[in-house]
Amino acid sequence: MYVDDDKDKEILKELQAPFDESLMKWSPVGGTGRAANKEKDYFDQVVYAQRLDDVLGSGWSSRNTADGVEITITLTGRQAISRFGTSFIEICEMFGVGRYVNHIPWRDKTP
Repeated sequence: MYVDDDKDKEILKELQAPFDESLMKWSPVGGTGRAANKEKDYFDQVVYAQRLDDVLGSGWSSRNTADGVEITITLTGRQAISRFGTSFIEICEMFGVGRYVNHIPWRDKTP
């Protein structure tokens, strides 16, 4: 991604800021071995969408391509999170939104 001016750099900085930790949730990892009895952190898609709303305003859009076919669907604002779920988060992470979450270590499940 190429950023060429100070305004774009400031927008990226705001997008990449850590989320409020009180909004973090934990999900069981499952499996066997080291993954058994572990949980990983995550934030709901709504948290990602709210960050976009806060930084970009409510008029942002999401474009997606399916199965290598150049089909572009443009959804405005909150429609994107209900239609594309996990892939919406992956798109956000391309711009650094919530990318740090993938590096938080798993924790032992709480009883």
